[in-house]
Amino acid sequence: MAASRLQVDGMEGDGKSRPPQPVMPDASIPAEPSPHEILPHLLLQMVQGVIVIAADGRLILCNPRAAEVLGWPFPVQPHLHDRAALDARESAIGLGRAGARRHVGRYPLPDGGELRLYSDPDWLRRPVDRDMLDAGDGDSLFRNSVIGVYRSSLDGKQVRANPALVKLNGMESEEELIATVIDIGNEWYVDPRRRDEFARLMHEHGEVTDFVSEVITTGSRRRIWVSENAWVVRDAEGNPAFYEGTVVEASQRIRDEARNAHLARHDGLTGLANRTHFHEELRGALQARTLQAEARQINAIAREPEAAIALVCVDLDRFKDVNDTLGHEAGDALLRAIAERLAAAAGGRDCAGRLGGDEFALILEQIADGDALEERLDRLIAALRAPLYLAGREYHPSVSIGAALAPRDGAEADDLYRSADAALYAVKAGGRDAWRVFDGDLRRQALRQRSLARALAGLLNDGDPAGKAGAMMPAPLRLAYTPFIAMADGRHAGFSVTPVWQHPEGEVAGRELLAIAEASNLAGNLFERMLAEVIAMRGRLLAQGHDPGLFSLPVSAALLRDPQRAAAIEAVLRDAGILPVHLELALPEEALHERSADVIRDALVYLSQAGMRIALEDFGSGHASLTQLRRFPVDVVRMGEALIAGIDRPGAEADLPQTILALARGFGLQGAAGGVARQAQFDQLARWGCHYVQGDLLSPRLERDGAVTAYLAARAAIIDNADAFLV
Repeated sequence: MAASRLQVDGMEGDGKSRPPQPVMPDASIPAEPSPHEILPHLLLQMVQGVIVIAADGRLILCNPRAAEVLGWPFPVQPHLHDRAALDARESAIGLGRAGARRHVGRYPLPDGGELRLYSDPDWLRRPVDRDMLDAGDGDSLFRNSVIGVYRSSLDGKQVRANPALVKLNGMESEEELIATVIDIGNEWYVDPRRRDEFARLMHEHGEVTDFVSEVITTGSRRRIWVSENAWVVRDAEGNPAFYEGTVVEASQRIRDEARNAHLARHDGLTGLANRTHFHEELRGALQARTLQAEARQINAIAREPEAAIALVCVDLDRFKDVNDTLGHEAGDALLRAIAERLAAAAGGRDCAGRLGGDEFALILEQIADGDALEERLDRLIAALRAPLYLAGREYHPSVSIGAALAPRDGAEADDLYRSADAALYAVKAGGRDAWRVFDGDLRRQALRQRSLARALAGLLNDGDPAGKAGAMMPAPLRLAYTPFIAMADGRHAGFSVTPVWQHPEGEVAGRELLAIAEASNLAGNLFERMLAEVIAMRGRLLAQGHDPGLFSLPVSAALLRDPQRAAAIEAVLRDAGILPVHLELALPEEALHERSADVIRDALVYLSQAGMRIALEDFGSGHASLTQLRRFPVDVVRMGEALIAGIDRPGAEADLPQTILALARGFGLQGAAGGVARQAQFDQLARWGCHYVQGDLLSPRLERDGAVTAYLAARAAIIDNADAFLV
């Protein structure tokens, strides 16, 4: 039979380089093999393919199996192949792809090179070919290999070790190493059971691949990690005679894997559990509690109050302001500080996590009851509010916290999240910088919202499909129109549009309806129908000789998170023959604090450049500052009814609305006010320079075409008769 060949690009024993030559092994294996016999025999008989790459990228070793895998003729010529060529070939034949049967393992070598091992579960071991050993080139190959090579007896004694393995163990010679190692299992492996596992795998499979263990080197007594690839060598009768294999230090690989595993489960900035890891911890804690409760029932343990598990969701208020005003380094410093405080608040079995952006969460175990949770939340918010220095100035953090108890507020993770989120949303709606625990009121609200969401989905998904051009509002949904006038001349300026749902349990309108649509992923569907209704209404009014002015449509932040939405709105108006200047989009103030505020800003810039007007609703009710408006293409700031309700009464707080209007003018913005119910309010706003007003003093909400046309006719008559103009 033709002799197989093994190619090595190596060095002679005297250190002189020589061109790569095929290794032609000797014809027999002596009873006491010399070192130069082991590596050629080992590489030729390996079930795996083996390639060694030098630190400079050259291929310095390739055995026949590796050449077979790669489809390269053997012997491989190293000067024709390097790391880049190898990578390209592996990619071309699909090595490493998901589902591929053949696998490639890559292992860094101490000298900066790399070992690659190729394996296939279907490969069968080739029989030992005793014509494959050659004393001429084998000695150089054995001595100069950077891979540790060994032969060991079945009972755990070291029989052979090449210089690389001797050096790895911190010994001077092969003889010293062999004389020292009496029992590999107890003397080399940190866990002696690894040798038993090694022997078991050898007995069952005849080989081990990437057998990773922690070992103590024989001479230097270092604790390191190694990777072994080994197999059984059998005698002429087929009985196991000894083990042969290779050893590569894997300490850096293990450290890298540990670091990567940590990074895969922890946030890189704060070190807290990331979203995935936190979810796993929560599910595990809930499952453990359920099992404990079942065990107590089975064992009839006397009933004692069972501790609850609390999920605490924490949002950092106005975090985007810190990034925008103090810079991202200050923002990162704030996130790290909050993370440290959360970690300090967590007990031994608790878990703190960063879910993303400015969202954090805590799992608190062993919570006795609701009172105990409230005490923990008091301490937590006090700790998080403590001042710190950012960019050289004192900063007082503000956080919103929502919490829920398991199993009371949800026995499953998803249910508990919904409950905690509902509590968190209530805190934000109430002004932020507080905590709230999910309770009966919130439960009823949540049930109502879910019920309304299902009903709304049924309404919007019946009849005209979502996204169909011209799809209208299905009954009992409709639009109502609240007129606003320009204070400079009293002329009609436009309508604020309000979506209304006449539900059997009571009216749902405005922002509440938009929130339900958003929670049901129906915000886009609802807006498309609102826009179609407004286009139709404008056409009817123009046909009757009325100028409807501007239509101001409320939009949610969620709507504008869709990067395609702005272009879609412009396209609908263009197809309807309506200029964008006839439409205004009204956003809630909290849109400026959205985590996706940059995406929202891009959408608003697009629409503003197209000619559309942008308004910010209920300005002054939240925490936005006029300086933030520099980043957004806002044209109008509209104050809500709550802010101006008492501006005409003695002792009323009028400083804020007056200041807002003054600063708006300074920024080149127009000021507007809603909810104007009394003439004195109107007069005060006029003195302060308000541009637009609306409210019951001018007109109530109009819900029918006839009421809208009647109002427009009446307003036109008032303007025509200037002497009769009072408001």
